[in-house]
Amino acid sequence: MRTDAIAVIRTLAEWWPNTFFPEAEPLKVGIFEDLKATAPDINRKMLRLALRMYTTSGTYLFACSKGHKRIDLNGNEVEEISEKDKARAREILEVKKITKRRGPMGRTTIRRGCTIRRRRNGQYQRA
Repeated sequence: MRTDAIAVIRTLAEWWPNTFFPEAEPLKVGIFEDLKATAPDINRKMLRLALRMYTTSGTYLFACSKGHKRIDLNGNEVEEISEKDKARAREILEVKKITKRRGPMGRTTIRRGCTIRRRRNGQYQRA
């Protein structure tokens, strides 16, 4: 499903290059409805998944946290990002940083690709 969603993002970028790339700008609220109306041949579930992947990317969240204006399908600025949305984007970016640094399942990556894992008793074990 992930590869299908990536294909949908590529299709959207071809059809609306000013909106989706090269920079990930914040999209206007309700863009899903606009996309459904203008591209009815794209599966709704895949479109929703593609938008979720796009809007949770680091580049998109960074643009939101900096307060870039939201854009429509034509690439026109339509509205400001609320302070609540900016704060939420910063919060998600911070969580992503911690997760990236820490790695999956609480593992800490050390040099040469070797990982260690903390056991419940507090000791460390090579994974």
